[in-house]
Amino acid sequence: MQLSDERIQEMKNLLEKEHGREFSWKEASDAAYNLAGLAELCLDSWQEDQRRKKKLEENPKGFILDGVGYSCFICGSGTQKDENWYDKWGIKCLICQDAINRKEIPPSLAKYKDSWYTKYDLERAFKLKGKVLNSWIKGGILKARVITNRGKGTHYTLFLIRDNKGFLPPKDMVKGHMVKEERGDDKNWYTMHPWYHFVDPWEHLKDYKIMNYMRFPEENPEEKDFFDSLNLSLSENNFDSRDPILKRKEFNNKRNKLLKELVKERGAKCQLRLLEQCGKDLVVDHMIPLSSNILNKDIHKVKAEKGKKVKAQSFGSNHKDNLLIACEKCNNHKKHRFIMKTKEGKFKIV
Repeated sequence: MQLSDERIQEMKNLLEKEHGREFSWKEASDAAYNLAGLAELCLDSWQEDQRRKKKLEENPKGFILDGVGYSCFICGSGTQKDENWYDKWGIKCLICQDAINRKEIPPSLAKYKDSWYTKYDLERAFKLKGKVLNSWIKGGILKARVITNRGKGTHYTLFLIRDNKGFLPPKDMVKGHMVKEERGDDKNWYTMHPWYHFVDPWEHLKDYKIMNYMRFPEENPEEKDFFDSLNLSLSENNFDSRDPILKRKEFNNKRNKLLKELVKERGAKCQLRLLEQCGKDLVVDHMIPLSSNILNKDIHKVKAEKGKKVKAQSFGSNHKDNLLIACEKCNNHKKHRFIMKTKEGKFKIV
């Protein structure tokens, strides 16, 4: 493909007008050939698409595409020779097509990708992954669709918005945005920033139940400052954003066993010591409460619905790092409130 000097000069003029600086002939030539190459690829793709549509008219149920290197529109896997299927919904690997035939998933997923989330999407949008994500699925908080490998094991997991209506928001509400950065040179630098850098996440997604389980402390300086001010050397082990009812049920089922283990490890004494005179009977208490509405009230300024309390957020875990031995008197005095550690190393209620 050969471009005339006239076409390269046109590109040079456009670049200089757009960027406000002079471009060399080589820069303009490279840009022009890159654009021409892209246009050629687009034309080839369009022509191939037209050929497929014509063949689909003759084979309305679909057919195998010739060649290799196709990517499945659902799981993204590359396909080998004769291991793909093309129909009105697009290209699928044979495993995903089998899942469609088995009615594990609807065929429309291949065409309408904004109708479902992948695990990566949930991690990117909500920092939801690993044990927490698995616990949400197991606890019924989030409904997953599993694409099996022809009826065995797990090939791919996805989350339909319609299966999680009122819980997961439309994907366009949690899309990141490119932000231009100044780095002290003449180049244009862009970085992708997550959606919650541009809006108040709780206000933006107030109509979706997922926000009852979410925290963005690193994106909310005031909330991060609150946890830092507790001076408790907190880690991920202290937090669990699952439904507090589920966490409470799990705790009640093993609280006696936990108390025996903690007493064996730490001794039979009250670690809280909030009162001058501790009681004799010991129980297990949570350092970070399982749930609380204090941050919603004081930081997020959430207003209560008529006749109801301000919604609580899910916080604390049942991990041993988040558990303390307490006498019943100190436990009853603390209730579900937060505690902090003073400079003297003692606990006090916030």
